[in-house]
Amino acid sequence: MHRLAFLFILLIQTVVVVTSAAWARNTFYLDPADVDLIHILAPPPAEDSPAEAADLQAVLEAVRSRSDADIRHVQADDERIVFRFADVMGANFRPETLPFCSPIL
Repeated sequence: MHRLAFLFILLIQTVVVVTSAAWARNTFYLDPADVDLIHILAPPPAEDSPAEAADLQAVLEAVRSRSDADIRHVQADDERIVFRFADVMGANFRPETLPFCSPIL
């Protein structure tokens, strides 16, 4: 459950970072009209339900069990640079190994 909550938060944060950068330029990788999050994401649990209590408990447990390294990792994500993905993209995913590309205006 903890991994699921962490992955969900990571997904939402990634969507926010990617879409906010696109919206700032008024250009879109995906047309917002084509993405209906109501149909992609499950609704929150009903208020005062056992599912809501379990959801809250999972969030509180994730907060309690986070390490200093977890906190530093999440804070580093605030840099909002593509090279934050270097750990999954590979050793050659560095500015000096990529070709120069002019930004699209």
